[in-house]
Amino acid sequence: MCKIAISELLSIYNKIVITALLICVVFAPIVAQENKPIIGVLGLNNRGGVGKATIDTICNRISTLVDNSSKYLVLQRDFIPIVLEEQGFTITNEICSSIEGLAAAGLLLSADEMIGGSIVKNGDGITLELLRIRVSDRAQLARQKITTALGRQEFVDLELPGIVDNLISESQLVVQEKSSTPYKTHVVENSASAISDSKSKQKNSKNKRKRRAISFLTTGVVIGAAAATGAIYYFKDNSSTATEEVPLGTLPHRRLE
Repeated sequence: MCKIAISELLSIYNKIVITALLICVVFAPIVAQENKPIIGVLGLNNRGGVGKATIDTICNRISTLVDNSSKYLVLQRDFIPIVLEEQGFTITNEICSSIEGLAAAGLLLSADEMIGGSIVKNGDGITLELLRIRVSDRAQLARQKITTALGRQEFVDLELPGIVDNLISESQLVVQEKSSTPYKTHVVENSASAISDSKSKQKNSKNKRKRRAISFLTTGVVIGAAAATGAIYYFKDNSSTATEEVPLGTLPHRRLE
């Protein structure tokens, strides 16, 4: 009986270990994804001469390029207007090109960063200006501007990837200073110390989340192993110290008087 109990406990212990390993394998990619900031492409301020189809094509391409970079968790553009409208927020041209508008939309979308900008037709070409902001403190992180005479498809395929790559490369940092003009900004390029501090904070935050996940899994395995091991030793100890059965024939007989 003791051998059967010990065998069952060993089987349970093995299942616990295997389950813990499977949890690590399955949830490791999820933990890694949670460390990525969430970003959304809101839209472009149409300053004139550009069709809606062209703007949608450019915005969808920007969203795809950002997603392909593997630096962010990108919100699906089809759902952004729906989620915002359900909360009474209407997307306008001015909102797409302003820091305040992008931050307000990002807050409702629970995003960490947002991308917007403006577009205008200049003669035979277009001028596109893109803006990336941080939602939490309404800081402008990067800005890119390009004027091109290429057709829509050629621009999307040839020039836009380089613009988006520069936009999300963190090579630029915009510092807001208090002045008579609210939200006055200055572009600081190659600000090594500021970028280093930002990356250090992000790294510390990621490490904390990883440590919490690993600690949770490790604690579960240790508790399960300790419980199984303790039960095994308990049964072993009981089996070794149990008294031998006394044959019925050796029991004393009561005298009948």
